[in-house]
Amino acid sequence: MCRNHLKNDSLQLLLGFTKLEELCLHHCKFTVIPPEFSEFRELVKFTIANNAVKTFPGSLGYWSRKIEEIHLSNNDIGEIPMSLGACWRLKAFHLRGNPRLATLPKSLAEIRNLQMVDLKDVNPEFALPKELANHPRCRWVGIKIKGKGKKKKK
Repeated sequence: MCRNHLKNDSLQLLLGFTKLEELCLHHCKFTVIPPEFSEFRELVKFTIANNAVKTFPGSLGYWSRKIEEIHLSNNDIGEIPMSLGACWRLKAFHLRGNPRLATLPKSLAEIRNLQMVDLKDVNPEFALPKELANHPRCRWVGIKIKGKGKKKKK
């Protein structure tokens, strides 16, 4: 369903497909993610990049059993819900190009499998909570983290 000029109403047609494992909806001009997408509990990969989405529903934390990769890049998302901290299999979270995004919930620090979060071109005032900055496995793309990086030579 990529690169189509579909209306938000067309998303309702997907609601019966609760066994989906991958859903790619990029370049479609969507402005919402229906909260009913929380019923897609078999999703491993979700992409809704390059749209005009403003909010990410907290109910999508119900994806916690399977979701490994979420692509929300190049939208207008201002906040990520705390409920996403329950998505313990999440490995990659793409948030690049969301200029209103100013922070992430501390609950993401609980995701031990998290390996990469892309935050390039988010709000210039973006502040990463220290609980996330100290994540042992995660690579933070697009932002500088104080205290991480090159070690000083003695």
